[in-house]
Amino acid sequence: MSPKDIKQAVFLKLQQVVLDCEDNSLLMDVLFRETFSELGETGIPYIFISAIFLDLNLKLSKSSFYDKQTLIRPDEYNQQSEAILPQHIIEDGVQVQLEGNKIVVSEDIKRFIDPIYKDFALIKAVVLSPVFVSGHLAGVIVLACPRLQAEITEDELAFLEVFTNLLAFTYRLQATQKSLSAITQEVYKMNAKLHYVDKLKDDFVSVASHELRTPMTAIKSFLWMALNRQKENLNPDLKRYLDRAYLSTERLISLVNDMLNISRIEGGRIALRLSDVDLVDLGLEVYEELVPKAQERGIKLTVSKGEVQKVLCDRDKVREVFINIVGNSLKFTEKGGTIGINFKQEGDTVITSISDTGRGIAHEDMQRLFKKFGRLENSYVAIAESAGTGLGLFITKSLIALHKGRVWAESPGLGKGSTFFFSLPIVGTELARQVEANAPTENANTKELEKTRLLM
Repeated sequence: MSPKDIKQAVFLKLQQVVLDCEDNSLLMDVLFRETFSELGETGIPYIFISAIFLDLNLKLSKSSFYDKQTLIRPDEYNQQSEAILPQHIIEDGVQVQLEGNKIVVSEDIKRFIDPIYKDFALIKAVVLSPVFVSGHLAGVIVLACPRLQAEITEDELAFLEVFTNLLAFTYRLQATQKSLSAITQEVYKMNAKLHYVDKLKDDFVSVASHELRTPMTAIKSFLWMALNRQKENLNPDLKRYLDRAYLSTERLISLVNDMLNISRIEGGRIALRLSDVDLVDLGLEVYEELVPKAQERGIKLTVSKGEVQKVLCDRDKVREVFINIVGNSLKFTEKGGTIGINFKQEGDTVITSISDTGRGIAHEDMQRLFKKFGRLENSYVAIAESAGTGLGLFITKSLIALHKGRVWAESPGLGKGSTFFFSLPIVGTELARQVEANAPTENANTKELEKTRLLM
């Protein structure tokens, strides 16, 4: 094998060392050791190899030193490595940069290496190879040669230049890993802060709900008593004021309940009390609760009484889903309109549909449904009329997702009504078994939060 072929084989081997090294923090030391050994095998002996890496201000950032006896790490310098202190190399490294980024060979040994180095007498020439990263001088490779300058061939210098490029690539790998590690640590810190802030938010919502519960309940009770006095009639203006106060109190209680639900869902502090539920019966129960409000608004509310199989779900949570969707339809259906609740089986699920003849939903607004605060109306008048928080559909989607179900909506367009659907698993199906296996269980936090919700 020719010397050229040997050098090419050595380079490929060193390249493979870089590719095979799993720990980039050790890569530089491994590469130096292998390089020193391989150079000797190719008949290019050196007394030591040292690398001095610099920052943008040409200050030392990393050093390595290797000879036949010792591999010295930056935090383990002894007298041998101090014999080639960076100050000398830095000055000539800048000079190398000014001379056209080429390898420099010098027989002025004392200029670069202190005579205290143990093998100083064996050194005949010093080879300096600059390392450039992104056009900037990043370091200098120093090789102590036991041969005179005239004995160092152009092929050897060309090989050393290729090796230097490989070393520069290695340095960039280490620098990239260091940067990624630093970024990862910052991400961890930021994530911890976000979790802390999120916990503070949940704690605030919980505390606020407790503090608001008593005065809101008292205000609502006193307003109801005032509105339902039997001994004397209220004058129309006073009755109107009390009605508005009572309605505003209900809205505030609804808002607090919604915020509590969001906090429980997002904090994973919600439990499912699963049981076999007849959705038609549950729909009729919701109908009995909401039909007075529908009649008050002049809206016809109906429930189909067809038979479907029972589903596995948390009855209270699904009842909340019904009230959210039907309540939403009541807000956006005009007097004389209709709202119908229907059921059908499809595969291993029962699909509930709630259709209305209300305002409908524009195609471009569909993507905003089921998002937190995803209100579709933009005017103040519409907001005042709907009196919603924009959280109901988001809560609905989250509760159905806990049951491995889906929720979606369809509408022909504005003024043409809309239909909301949600699916739940039929008892005994594989999907129901998955729900049972993965359902969040009750603990001290969920019990306390549920107690708070019921008191409101």
